Amino acid sequence: MTSALKALVAFMSIAVAAELAAGETYTIKWALGVNYSDWSSTNTVLVGDSIVFAYGWPHTVDELPSAAEYEACSFAGGVVSSDRSGNTTVTFDAAGTRYFACAAGAHCRLGQKVAITAFAAAADSTAAPSPSLSPNCVFCKCATMSSSLKALVAFIAVAAVAELAAGKTYTIKWAAGGNYGDWASKNTVLVGDSVVFTYGSPHTVDELSAADYKSCSFASPVSSDNSGSTTVTFDAAGTRYFACASGSHCSQGQKVAITVSNSTTATTPASPSSKGGSAPRSPPSWLSASPSAPVPCSPCSD
Repeated sequence: MTSALKALVAFMSIAVAAELAAGETYTIKWALGVNYSDWSSTNTVLVGDSIVFAYGWPHTVDELPSAAEYEACSFAGGVVSSDRSGNTTVTFDAAGTRYFACAAGAHCRLGQKVAITAFAAAADSTAAPSPSLSPNCVFCKCATMSSSLKALVAFIAVAAVAELAAGKTYTIKWAAGGNYGDWASKNTVLVGDSVVFTYGSPHTVDELSAADYKSCSFASPVSSDNSGSTTVTFDAAGTRYFACASGSHCSQGQKVAITVSNSTTATTPASPSSKGGSAPRSPPSWLSASPSAPVPCSPCSD
């Protein structure tokens, strides 16, 4: 992985951590005729989570100071807070039970109230199974990634695919007296991979036909280079043949046949050779892992 991609992965990890640390958000459609009394028993709310009450006129969301006033539907002694905006968000920053009710008419006595218990950690309570959502989706628990985080995850995935598609680079130290005959049997080279031959004078890297490779004939090479660093990128499956044209180096073993495969289904290679071969690649663990992130719920419908 390139340093730029590593930095981007690190940034994404921080963003994911911040996203998860922000807590989950529950949505309650706040209306008459709904039984909210068992809400806490069927939903596990943790410190850091939020509740969004969605409603219309003439409803209100009043937080009552005690269980007694909640049970009696009493608003006369004062409330912790009151809101009638139509969209009230409450974030739980401490463990304990908080009490909410609608102050309009007799709505509280008719059941438009809910006691919500927040736990300090998941270990404090075992989450009950999520309730089946009614057609109008009274309770929704949505733990979704923000659009910006989704975009960042998508970009990371594209960058990772590009990183892998760029192929692996093998380096061969190209010298007389080396036994390169079994190089292909010990290294898995795929389409898109490259081999860099590094060498000094008087060596060359000549690409030959299969017949010329076998006889060490350089009368008609496919290509020839003596720059000291020759890079060959493999854009198709098959076997390609390389040898040194200097003196009798080819007949002394300075030649290699490299077989290229279309996929990783090729034979698994043995340990890398002492001449600079590299082990086959595998996808980075951060890409193949399946993090245990919450699955977004279906959006509520009216």
